[in-house]
Amino acid sequence: EFADARSTELLPESFIDDQELFLRRLIEDGEVFVYLGTDTSLPGVPLRLMFIEPDSLDLGITESHGNPVVMGVELDEKTYRPIAYHIKQGTTEAGLFQGPGKTIRIDAARMLHVFKRLRPKQVRGIPHLAVVMQKFFDLDEWTDAELLGNKIAACFGVIIEMPNGDGTP
Repeated sequence: EFADARSTELLPESFIDDQELFLRRLIEDGEVFVYLGTDTSLPGVPLRLMFIEPDSLDLGITESHGNPVVMGVELDEKTYRPIAYHIKQGTTEAGLFQGPGKTIRIDAARMLHVFKRLRPKQVRGIPHLAVVMQKFFDLDEWTDAELLGNKIAACFGVIIEMPNGDGTP
């Protein structure tokens, strides 16, 4: 039963936690990578889910096994479908640290890659908030400038002395 699946990560600890993590990654990153493995060490838990951070994909590889690699995704040259994913080693997702610059190739049949395709030949997801990020940044900058202007204005003041009732200052 798929409901008995457990993640090997420290957190999440249950399938419900996995679902919440899945949705959060989809909204924040625009895509989710889940490695589908098997685990015979735990009785009754045949499926091992490992969430892979999108930043773990090796963007430096441009060709593998005669196929083009775009943003860490190896593609079939004719159909443009994913064949494999190249993950940087040294991350928790890619196993034990083998040194910087090394990658492992994970077959596409073992990887669940979910994203909303908006363009032809799109191979990676786009975060949902990407279109408004610049506006949020500009709003933050404007708010900071307004606050700074008010702080500076508060430093300036005028002291007006009125003469006493007898005409002396």
